[in-house]
Amino acid sequence: MALPAILLPEGTPAFTREHEFELQPAFGDQPMQTGSARRRRVWRSPPRVASVALELNVAQMAAFDDWYEQTLQAGARDFSAPVANLGTGIMWWQARFVGGGQGSPPYNVELLDGAQQYKVTTKLLLLGEGSLTPPATSVLTGSVAFDLLGAASISAAVPLSGSVTFDLADAGYTATGVGSAAGTGSGNGVGLIYLTGVGSAAGVSTASAVSSLGGGSTASASGSSTVTGVGIGPSVGSASGTSTATGVSSSNTNILTTKGDIYTRSATADAREPIGSDWTTPLADSTKSNGWSWGPSQVRQIQVYVQTTGSTATALTSDGAAATSSNQAPVPAGPSVVKVSGHITAIKPSTGDVSGWEFSAVLKRTSGGTVSLVGTASVILAAQDSGASGWAVAILADDTNKCVKVQVTGVSSTTINWVAHLYWAQQT
Repeated sequence: MALPAILLPEGTPAFTREHEFELQPAFGDQPMQTGSARRRRVWRSPPRVASVALELNVAQMAAFDDWYEQTLQAGARDFSAPVANLGTGIMWWQARFVGGGQGSPPYNVELLDGAQQYKVTTKLLLLGEGSLTPPATSVLTGSVAFDLLGAASISAAVPLSGSVTFDLADAGYTATGVGSAAGTGSGNGVGLIYLTGVGSAAGVSTASAVSSLGGGSTASASGSSTVTGVGIGPSVGSASGTSTATGVSSSNTNILTTKGDIYTRSATADAREPIGSDWTTPLADSTKSNGWSWGPSQVRQIQVYVQTTGSTATALTSDGAAATSSNQAPVPAGPSVVKVSGHITAIKPSTGDVSGWEFSAVLKRTSGGTVSLVGTASVILAAQDSGASGWAVAILADDTNKCVKVQVTGVSSTTINWVAHLYWAQQT
């Protein structure tokens, strides 16, 4: 079964889960035109139901809500869902939202961090079999011809993006443009148009009723052409030679200058909110001119894992690789404090022996940069098979990478899969 071409909004993380799938029955009672219902095969391959979660920031939450309503048509369409395994890696599934059942919302949203972080929980119906490979994206090409004095649109059943080229060479003019066709509506967002040439051609030398020139570009005309009725033109509307440019209602430049800047608005005009310092989060603040301030505290979570085959102490990381500053739970620049808690599970695949722990610890980072434990970390063994008696875990301060280290120790010549879920609050 080919995976759907519809994906989660760009930048959305994979769904996480903490439980095994619920396998749905392949057979069900089907009503007949006459007589009692009869049992029939409903699914060729029984689907699974997964209880999943996402952790999203404000922008991601807004994009997710819009994606659900517009792209998924309020959940009526299937999509390709990346779902994290309970062990390692991610599987892609054909999925649809089933939420809490009939009469329940399709997904629930929990506010985690003062209107800045959200936890989305839902249930997905997973169809067919999972794939390690994400769905292939298709390319759509074609051409559209239209009269410049009229109106034209490009419509599609799925979102499109790419480039648009206008070829007026037959009339002695050339034009190129870059834009996109979004949603299921008309092509929009032409970023750059140049009309050049000498002489005139009836019906071509005038470009009228242009509703929008976007992308921070320059709209220009040279020769004996005319550009009229420009509605909005970020940057500059200009003309040279014997040309004219009329009806330009407004123009502005790209006000964002730095990685992480927020495009916002003051009481009277669009504005730039500069990115805050590391480990701070934007907070709505009506006392500020742009409506934002930057707060120092956060609540975060991360999943880390590793596979051991010997008795060497090894750190769990978000990618299963060697520990670095980017694949563990970081401790922000000091002075700062982090309270971390979570749980660890481990399994020996060859025998099915398992073990589980709960832990909590407080770490601090000084203004000089040193990361250390405050007191002693608490590690509690929840349950363990007799075949897992030699397995051990520890919560440490990784001063080299300025992170919280979850360290595990297995048994010689034994393959053990480990996974941990960390939840932490931090303050600077």
